[in-house]
Amino acid sequence: LVEKKDLVELSRVLDSLPIDDDLKESIAKLPVLHGGLDILEQIPRVQSSSQGSAAFDEVRRLYEALTVTGVSDNIVIDMGVLRGLDYYTGVIFEGYSPQLGYGLLGGGRYDNLMDQFGLNRPSTGFAIGIDRLALVLDQKVNEPPRYIVGGNDMAKVYRKACELRREGLVVEMDLVSASKEVLARRAAERNNCRLIYLSEED
Repeated sequence: LVEKKDLVELSRVLDSLPIDDDLKESIAKLPVLHGGLDILEQIPRVQSSSQGSAAFDEVRRLYEALTVTGVSDNIVIDMGVLRGLDYYTGVIFEGYSPQLGYGLLGGGRYDNLMDQFGLNRPSTGFAIGIDRLALVLDQKVNEPPRYIVGGNDMAKVYRKACELRREGLVVEMDLVSASKEVLARRAAERNNCRLIYLSEED
């Protein structure tokens, strides 16, 4: 009901539950609550539980990390996205384009998925709707060069990657500070791929 934004039915169900009014009010707000970090303060009753507090802390850390990369202006926290709660174990997300009125991709964190294959590995992933993506992409005859941007100065790496992406280039940003030699080999294994390595001395 929260994801469907069925406010009438949600209100009816909440009225029938033996929970306190503050919690009912917080849950009733979820379908229409979206914006920046400040929206978390509008549902204090949810934060009062240990699980709710931990979840909100995770959202704050993620939002702050996205702010460092300079993309927070494109991020909206939507408390009404609740799909697959038995599948996901953390933050879930969807990606949109201004040219399309519905999602291009969706995914999230699912730390227990690999257990089904005998591996205990935390995971994050997403699926892209190729047909939807094709609707918003300009057709290009010549493939532009791809870039790998890495180094031991993450601030410079972020800025350079953002600069290239604003120019419409395809950029892979190394997040683990791999050595220049490792990244050079990776670039050499790919077609039309160039390496930009930034260090603290540059």
